Amino acid sequence: MPTRRYVLAAGAAGILSATTGFVPPARAQVVKKPVHVIVGFPAGGGTDIIARILADRLRGSYAATVLVENKPGAAARLSVEYVKNAEPDGSVIDMLSLMGLMLAETWPPTRSCSAGAPPR
Repeated sequence: MPTRRYVLAAGAAGILSATTGFVPPARAQVVKKPVHVIVGFPAGGGTDIIARILADRLRGSYAATVLVENKPGAAARLSVEYVKNAEPDGSVIDMLSLMGLMLAETWPPTRSCSAGAPPR
């Protein structure tokens, strides 16, 4: 069981190393193949514009080629499924709005929409 002295010393060491630069900054590996930013909404919308700004920032520092692909439909569920089934190598990024994130966590529904219905 850690003592109070141990916890204080560890906290002080963490603060000291963070402020003095002993810890190197985290860097992502450069992806060799093209990176696809998948947007679950039509082109020209707010999420698409932010994804294109993000793609410009990622070009060069993360990957040589960053492409923005729009896969609208089913309230962004199609883009979530596409990214879920993609190879987990960092070359496919999903750009969602807050609603898309909520749907990704709650779909399919586990309860009936009627009040007081027991879970299935």
